[in-house]
Amino acid sequence: MKITAGHLKQLLREVAHPQPLPRRTVSVEGHEVDCEIADTDASRMRGLMHRQDLPQNTGMLFVFPWSEQQSFWMRDTHIPLDVAFADARGKILNIEAGNPLSERKMLSQGPAMYVLEVPKGWFAFRRLEPGSILNFGD
Repeated sequence: MKITAGHLKQLLREVAHPQPLPRRTVSVEGHEVDCEIADTDASRMRGLMHRQDLPQNTGMLFVFPWSEQQSFWMRDTHIPLDVAFADARGKILNIEAGNPLSERKMLSQGPAMYVLEVPKGWFAFRRLEPGSILNFGD
């Protein structure tokens, strides 16, 4: 996909001045998370950058228009996170530990359409592992 100068300018404007994101409850094997939904280029680009905290049982669900290998990093993100990559059916492929301000790439272990970010330790505390299923309630 070719990005025009106008599209890039608009995208950067939206990232710099974010609007409140829609919310939705997502569950993983019955454990609920109140998620902000990042489903636009700008909201996915911004993610949880520049935030200082993330309350327990809240997170951000990144939704991509199609499945492909996803790559995330923690640059400008101050909160330690668990980052779960899931396929188009919601099956978690892998869970990575996101360390604050790290530029280490975290890659999905296969084509992913969803990425769920929650406070670090959320998955381990609930004994959730790859293979667990995200449920979107619809």
